[in-house]
Amino acid sequence: MNERLFQYIWSNLYFDFRRLQTIDGRNLTIVNQGQRNFGDGPDFLEAEIKIDGLSFHGAVELHLKAKEWYEHHHHEDKKYNSVILHVLLFDKDLVNVERADGTQPVTLFLKPYISTKIYTVFQKLQQTDKLPCSGLLDEVPLRIKNQQWDKAHTEYFDYKVDQLTRFSSGSKQPVENWKEILSAGLFDGLGINDNRSAMVRLYEILQNNDDWKIRSKNSLINTIWQLSGLDEKKPSSFFHKNEWSFSGSRPSNQPDIRIPQAAGLLYNIQHLPNNIPYHEPFKIWESIIRNDAEVCQPIGKERKNILFATVFLPSIHILGSLLGDNELKTIALKSWRTLKSSIPAKILKKFEYAGLESQIYKNKFGTVYQYKHYCNANRCQDCKLMKYILRT
Repeated sequence: MNERLFQYIWSNLYFDFRRLQTIDGRNLTIVNQGQRNFGDGPDFLEAEIKIDGLSFHGAVELHLKAKEWYEHHHHEDKKYNSVILHVLLFDKDLVNVERADGTQPVTLFLKPYISTKIYTVFQKLQQTDKLPCSGLLDEVPLRIKNQQWDKAHTEYFDYKVDQLTRFSSGSKQPVENWKEILSAGLFDGLGINDNRSAMVRLYEILQNNDDWKIRSKNSLINTIWQLSGLDEKKPSSFFHKNEWSFSGSRPSNQPDIRIPQAAGLLYNIQHLPNNIPYHEPFKIWESIIRNDAEVCQPIGKERKNILFATVFLPSIHILGSLLGDNELKTIALKSWRTLKSSIPAKILKKFEYAGLESQIYKNKFGTVYQYKHYCNANRCQDCKLMKYILRT
């Protein structure tokens, strides 16, 4: 169940607030529902209500069930002595709760005052196999759906830019900084899912040794392999083989495949020509992704596409920021918007079952972000689709 969605409903008064009654039968009027509290303490502050015409000023606390008041230890917390109204959404055993000072706030049971539609949404929030908007999307205009997916698509790109920025070194020249950001990002991307942190640490260890920059590609691969701790003949003082995961992933994702591939990409990045055509990112990528089959196993097409989208293009956007080149940033974002991607079947089924038109979500990177950062993260209150459903 989603308390944040409940708070959104309360904040916007998405219920029949004209003839409210407390659980003990007194008339309740909401003069001011209060201001959302994003810190410790009650959910809403500075609220004003009237009980049978008598005014009260204070805080409002929302719970899905009355027992949560005690589970969260509000009855022992003096901050909740200011609560004048305790609002419950669903509960079979309605009870008045007690504050730390021994008194009781007024209790409102909201279920009789919300619409059947909102009740259905909260019911579906209890079902992990369904999205809460399932069966309600027909009423949402196509333009709203497209707006949300465009938003998710752009936010996904911004998210990837932010993730890569953590690899930035402010002490180096822009192009050298970009090369390090891109290299670390590719090591990270080749470590998905279980070896990401190990791959990034391997790259960082390598960066402390300048000798590798003048080596051949073959020699570089051997050096990184020895650093990884996976070389049985030459144990590493930096890594132990147990730090790497070989279980639960496909053979192509195993460290003995990914480490040489990452080394090959790193070599290609360091040997890019001085006159790099920055405004032609596809050409740069072809120079980086080229592979000598006799040196290491080629990276598969699907992983290449993922690395291009989630690492390389965001790095180009960062390079634009480092160089103060807004055109380069625009090129990166426009290129991102044209990309298509295969989406995991389990995510596709979620949206298909919800009744969303396939052209909205199929083959779009934004679909992954929408599911992970909105639907699966219980951020319904931030989604344009749910906002439209609730307010209509």
